[in-house]
Amino acid sequence: MLQTWLKEDRFYNVQLQANLFGGTSVVCSWGSRYGKRGGYKIIFCDSELEVSSALQVIEKRRRARGYKLTE
Repeated sequence: MLQTWLKEDRFYNVQLQANLFGGTSVVCSWGSRYGKRGGYKIIFCDSELEVSSALQVIEKRRRARGYKLTE
């Protein structure tokens, strides 16, 4: 699953990946659409409940900061 949030010249990507320990990792990356600056973080989750909680927090924060979810 890949979600992309856009705001003017900024982006925020969220991707789910299986990790080696049997859990799921939420990989978040962000930056400028036109420049080389950006970063990433990995949220390690042990259950589907933790994954859905992390995704809800990300969605709430992105919407509050003016990002729009793209298809």
